[in-house]
Amino acid sequence: MNINTVRGCVAPTLAVVKEFYSKNGVPIDEDKTLDFSEINELRVATADERYNFLEGYTSARINFDRENRFYADIGFDGGKWIMEYHPSRSDIDTYVLQAKKGQLGAGQVQGATSSTGYFTKKFVHWESGFGNTTTGVVEYAWPEIRLAEVYLMYAEALNEAEGPVSEVHYYLNEIRKRAGLGTVEDSWTKYSKNPTKPDTKEGMREIIRRERPDALLPTLGGQTALNLAISLHDGKILEKYGVQVYLEPGEAWALNAGYLVTTVLDTLQNGDTSLAILDMSAACHTPDVIEMPYRPPLLDAGEPGEKPCTVRLGGPTCLAGDVMGDYSFKAPLAPGQRLVFGDMAIYTTCKNNTFNGMPLPDIWLLRQDGSLARLAHFGYQDFRCRLGGRGDGALDTTSVQI
Repeated sequence: MNINTVRGCVAPTLAVVKEFYSKNGVPIDEDKTLDFSEINELRVATADERYNFLEGYTSARINFDRENRFYADIGFDGGKWIMEYHPSRSDIDTYVLQAKKGQLGAGQVQGATSSTGYFTKKFVHWESGFGNTTTGVVEYAWPEIRLAEVYLMYAEALNEAEGPVSEVHYYLNEIRKRAGLGTVEDSWTKYSKNPTKPDTKEGMREIIRRERPDALLPTLGGQTALNLAISLHDGKILEKYGVQVYLEPGEAWALNAGYLVTTVLDTLQNGDTSLAILDMSAACHTPDVIEMPYRPPLLDAGEPGEKPCTVRLGGPTCLAGDVMGDYSFKAPLAPGQRLVFGDMAIYTTCKNNTFNGMPLPDIWLLRQDGSLARLAHFGYQDFRCRLGGRGDGALDTTSVQI
């Protein structure tokens, strides 16, 4: 699996984080011995927690007292992250994820960050490397189905047919044993506010289904994710369990749609290369051009050398690689000339940014009768909101614990 293109883009949601059990093997809202009512309350890690936390580090309460699978699968602020090449070769003195504002994990290096504050540790091969200027991503075979999933399917079917018989508990306990958890019977009896849950069909149904995500976020992209979401919708599964699906404008449903209109600001010559500076930026408005790489279609332009005048199109930012690519035209370009890029609906709006103060383009609707209607305009206040300001321009000083 090539995960280069998803680093910093795929992140666990808070809902997923809450799904993991407490260290006692029951849901955090059911644990009668541990208080998770204030999940944002700050707490300092102790020496006894040094295998999962940096001792003395302040993190959110929700990150403490969790089951082993949480610490194995989720990266969080202050949490340990064991990798093959850490210098100490020790489980204690290893890498620590520091993700508060201004720290390494908050996007200060290579722009790699998390949209939720949590990281998918489970997706990262433990022999991958990361430095201040380089990354070494190790690809690996992606499992199509886990053995645990086979156990869950059997336990679920058996529970529906015969109720919570011993064999249903057995297969759930096989999964829990691998995670270092007690049996469902023992854990619920000792620690749950609902100790009889494993004794009923409805209770075991809920326990089994908690082993799977209860929300669908098809953000890995591709037609498969969309097909899955549509199938669940058509089968009334999403409605039955109250699950919402969020889709970004990706290839699965917006391919070959949308235009980005840009203007030539200036033209110049660099040796044998003709250059044109546009009022758009590949880095800011179409980052897929750089990351994939990807060459978007351009109206009335051809491949390099196909037409008389080949021109390299670049943006006005300070980034040396802010280049849309080389295109050929019937005649030289001139300042003020409009260019129209196609296939711009996919990813453009969900990946753009304001690096170097580049403004985001307005979004317009082109109706069938040829008329236009502006749907969105972005200005300074949108930029300010991302840095802690409110829409009215005032600074938002609301206190939030992270």
